[in-house]
Amino acid sequence: MSTSPLQPVTPPTINFQDIPERGQVIRLQYLTEHTGLRLRWTLRINSHLDYAHYGVEVWSVADFRWNTVWELLPEHHEVAGPYLPDRKAQAASWQGLLDELSDKAAVILAR
Repeated sequence: MSTSPLQPVTPPTINFQDIPERGQVIRLQYLTEHTGLRLRWTLRINSHLDYAHYGVEVWSVADFRWNTVWELLPEHHEVAGPYLPDRKAQAASWQGLLDELSDKAAVILAR
């Protein structure tokens, strides 16, 4: 049985201008495509970790809905908070979440 190498999934890039003004919740959502599959990336940065969400989903044409590919547990990731005044630092911190999601998505979508 031969296996082909993983095809990397390119995550979206967070630009600091994408980040709205400070607030308790900052929600960023991006749409990308990977080998013909539509991917939706969602980061919900919340000052309360219980309400934070970091995930990537794939669109199912057959089911006409988004299906979860992978989610990261917020309590296991230390990231810049929504009240940080430096949006460039926020973007750099949150980009790490998208990078980690892309690594997981590459493994799962290769199956």
